[in-house]
Amino acid sequence: MEGIKQNVVYRHELSFCGVPFGLRSVGRAFFEPDKSSSSRRIDFVQLLWTLRGEGHVRVGKKEHPLRQDHAVFCFPDSPHSLRSGNEMWEYHWCTFDGPYANALLSAFQVPREPFFAGPCPVRTFARLASALRDPSLNGEKLAGGEAFRFLSQLSCKASSRSTVPALPLTELIEKLADGLGEPDLNVQSLAERLGMSRYTIHQRFKEEFGLPPKRYIDSLRLQKMLSLLRGTELTLEEIALATGLANANYLAKFFRKKMGCSPTEFRSSGHTP
Repeated sequence: MEGIKQNVVYRHELSFCGVPFGLRSVGRAFFEPDKSSSSRRIDFVQLLWTLRGEGHVRVGKKEHPLRQDHAVFCFPDSPHSLRSGNEMWEYHWCTFDGPYANALLSAFQVPREPFFAGPCPVRTFARLASALRDPSLNGEKLAGGEAFRFLSQLSCKASSRSTVPALPLTELIEKLADGLGEPDLNVQSLAERLGMSRYTIHQRFKEEFGLPPKRYIDSLRLQKMLSLLRGTELTLEEIALATGLANANYLAKFFRKKMGCSPTEFRSSGHTP
């Protein structure tokens, strides 16, 4: 389909599963912006896990967003279709079949709506694809075993039904305090430190602090500036370095925007904020 590219590895015999629970196929899909697939009904179970961007999954008459770090199962009993948003949507997927596939997933109590699953495990999908390349019955058994292990681990995440991973407030504050003097401290670098996506960081800050992460980082920088201006004799250049700003000129612009006066005026006024 135009605008939708996929890299797929299929089981040697798609129409026949020789094990109770089988791994049928593994793939990686790239949806260009504003593309969609036609609705279809499948005779197997499919898992989709967003790596980058955001897509939408319509199951029956209800459409759900499938954001980065979120996954969803599609079942044979309901037709589904996919569409991308205004950016490239990239996701990994795999399919399962066999006489016990539906019963097994029901026992795992996986949700029928998208759920937070964490960063997409690219290496795990690569391992599943590698297992499928062995066409022997033993290879099929090993692939089914890998799939079972993968699903049992994923079901633990799915059972929490959490949309955003928990992170203690103290850990967030410590991470920010430790990196406050670094000029490259921003939402992206914070996400990398915490092992989260930018989207998850934004959601977590909204929950914990009620404001976006950039505004929170700026407020911490301002607090440290005020403390150093009033409590030390450091130069403006030294304070700029201690708060992660490029130089004294940038500090002066930042400070005036936040406080309505220059750092020098604040220091000499004896004003207590």
